[in-house]
Amino acid sequence: MPSKESIEAAIYPNDTDYLYFVADNKGNIYFTRTYEEHQKAIDNIKSNGGWIEF
Repeated sequence: MPSKESIEAAIYPNDTDYLYFVADNKGNIYFTRTYEEHQKAIDNIKSNGGWIEF
């Protein structure tokens, strides 16, 4: 069951220009504005051993 805060966040999202996000295996989340920045974040995570494989 979602929390009240989760529901409110879905109804009233923050106004931001971040379009992409990726998380590492330690739970850190990286937000980026462009696809190129997103790919760099993924490359950095992979090179530091933080990529999650399923």
